[in-house]
Amino acid sequence: VCLSKGLGAPVGSVIVGTKTFIDRARILRKTLGGGMRQVGILCAAALVALQENVPKLVTDHKNAKTLAGKTLLPKHVS
Repeated sequence: VCLSKGLGAPVGSVIVGTKTFIDRARILRKTLGGGMRQVGILCAAALVALQENVPKLVTDHKNAKTLAGKTLLPKHVS
């Protein structure tokens, strides 16, 4: 789950799954060189995004639907 698209966190994603899946994902992350140290600031920003911006998604979706209904498509493209 991406925390930056739509939620407004500066960066970050969350992976969800069974314990076995998460354990395998951690091994793969370490194998590929992923991981950061001292991510507390980013975690705090992600937490704020989850707490404050998830409720705003309903409004965002309504606005997107309204905008989509008002866009004009070309009659023909050559």
